Amino acid sequence: VSLRGEANKDTLDLAGDISVTDGSVTIDLIGSSSKDFSRGTVSAELRPIEFTPDGMQPASIAPVFGNYLEAVEGRVRAKSDITLDDKGVSANARLAVEELSASVGGIELQNVSSAVVFDDLFALSTPPGQIASAAAISAGVPLRNVLVRFQITPPVDGKTAEPATDTPIGPTFRLQSLDLNLASGSVTAQPVAFDLADPKGEVILQVTEASVEELLDTAQLEGIKGTGTLSGTIPIFVDGQIIREENGRLTSDGPGDLRYAPDTPPPGLQAGPEGAGLVLEALADFKYKTISIDLNGDLAGTAPTQALLSSTNQTEDGTPVVLPPDAGKASPETQVSMRIEGANPSFYDGYPVVFNLNVSGDLGNIVAQSLRGYRTPEVVRKRLLEIMQ
Repeated sequence: VSLRGEANKDTLDLAGDISVTDGSVTIDLIGSSSKDFSRGTVSAELRPIEFTPDGMQPASIAPVFGNYLEAVEGRVRAKSDITLDDKGVSANARLAVEELSASVGGIELQNVSSAVVFDDLFALSTPPGQIASAAAISAGVPLRNVLVRFQITPPVDGKTAEPATDTPIGPTFRLQSLDLNLASGSVTAQPVAFDLADPKGEVILQVTEASVEELLDTAQLEGIKGTGTLSGTIPIFVDGQIIREENGRLTSDGPGDLRYAPDTPPPGLQAGPEGAGLVLEALADFKYKTISIDLNGDLAGTAPTQALLSSTNQTEDGTPVVLPPDAGKASPETQVSMRIEGANPSFYDGYPVVFNLNVSGDLGNIVAQSLRGYRTPEVVRKRLLEIMQ
C-alpha cells in the first residue's frame, strides 16, 4: 500500500495505490475528505489485468476461482467511485471485460466482451440493459455471435423477487434478451431470472432455420453433406454448477438432400457385414423426408469426436442395414442423436429407409477454428468506451 496525503484549508486530499499478488494486480486511488472525515469521495481504478494461459490466471488472485475458471485469456479492468456523506457509504462501479476466453465448468467460452455498470456495488445491483457478447460458446452444439442483455437486482427483504424462497439468498441475475446463431440459424430465449447465490432454473432456446450442412460439419464425419434447415427448441437446465440440456429437439423445415461419400470409409464400414456396404450405397444420393436431432446431456461433457450410423429399417429383400456395434460410440456426457427418414431413388427402387446418426465430440476445437475474423459487436465496443472514460 502506498498513499500520499495533503492537507488543504477545508479538505484532506490523498493519492496512492494498492498492489496485491506481487504487483500483478494494482488499484490506483485518488480522493478527498472533509477534515472531520464526515464527507469524502474516493475514485479507484483497477489497472488492466492481462490473463494468459501460461501466466496470470484468476486463481492467482483468489484460489476459489480455480474451481471453475480455467485457461483464461483476455483483459479485465474496472473503475469505482466511493462516497461518504450523511447517508453513509455508497459505491458504484464499471467493469470492462475485453475479448476474454475461458473454460467455465468445462464449457468453452470464446472472445467474451462485456460492459457492466453497477449502480450499487455493495448490493451488486445494475440498471437494466447491461450487455455482453461472445464469439462462441461450445455447449453440446456450437453457439456463435452471442449477444446478451441483462440486469442484476438485489434481494428484497432477504429474498429474491422471483423465484420465491424462504431462505436468505443473493442477488438475482435477470436475462432480458438473448440472441445468437446456431449453424447460421437464429436462436432466442425468453426472459428468465436466476438467484446468483444458488442458480437454478430453465432457459428455453428457440432455434429457427439452422443449417443441416453446418450441423453435420460438427460431426467431423468426412464426406457427408446435406441441404435444408431445422428448427425447434433446446431446454437448458441450470442447477448450481451443473448445466445440462434435456429433451432438446430440432426437426427439418422440409425435405432435402443428404450425401455420404467418404474417400476412405471408416473402419466399421470397410470391414463390416454386407449391410454396412448398403449404408454407403443408400446414402450416396439420399433424399430425406424428415430429419430430427435430439440433444441431451451435460453441456460440459467432452469426448473424442465419433459418429455412429445405423438403421432401423430393412431393404426390400429383408437385409438389415446396420453397422457393427464397435463402429462408434455416443458420449455418456453429451448425446446428439440424428434420425433421418427418406429414400435413395436408385437404391432398391426408392425403398424407404430410416437412419440414425449418434455424434459425440469435443466441439471446442471445431468452434475455435471457425472464429477467424470475429470482431466484438459495435454496440459492445461503444459501450466499453462510454463506461470506462
